[in-house]
Amino acid sequence: MDKQWWKRIALFIAMLGVMFALLLVREMNAYDKGFTKLQLAKDAQVSYVVDLGKEGGLKYFVQPNVYSTYLRLQPQTKNVKLTCRGEGLEMILSQGSKKGVWEKLGSQQVLQKQFGALPLSVELRVPRESVKQYHVGKGAIKLYEGEKLYATIAVEVVNSRYK
Repeated sequence: MDKQWWKRIALFIAMLGVMFALLLVREMNAYDKGFTKLQLAKDAQVSYVVDLGKEGGLKYFVQPNVYSTYLRLQPQTKNVKLTCRGEGLEMILSQGSKKGVWEKLGSQQVLQKQFGALPLSVELRVPRESVKQYHVGKGAIKLYEGEKLYATIAVEVVNSRYK
């Protein structure tokens, strides 16, 4: 056999190795962000738990104290105009998509409906030192209809790696 043949075999094996490594990285980082639909009834409190322990190794090593989640809120009342505020945790609330820079929502900015739901992107930031315990933090996303409280999403951040 000539050298060209061996080069092609080596290149093919290297290609398989790169594809396998990329598949492992993708699998390892499958829980680096959350996607959840929440049904909201008037005057209800819905709980949402974020588990930092499920994050992949790379994300957990580089940025364990930041978590992004994409909520699809489905209010019980059809044409309700809601605003939102975050409390208790440092969070960025936006209606931006997964791709691109998120514009922060103002406290009086009405949530816009898309495809029958209210999309809400939330980036949670907790102190880096608190990540090394089970109960990392608690907060809430409060939704208002005008000045009246419509519903509350209680957010609890835990780390299942430290029980």
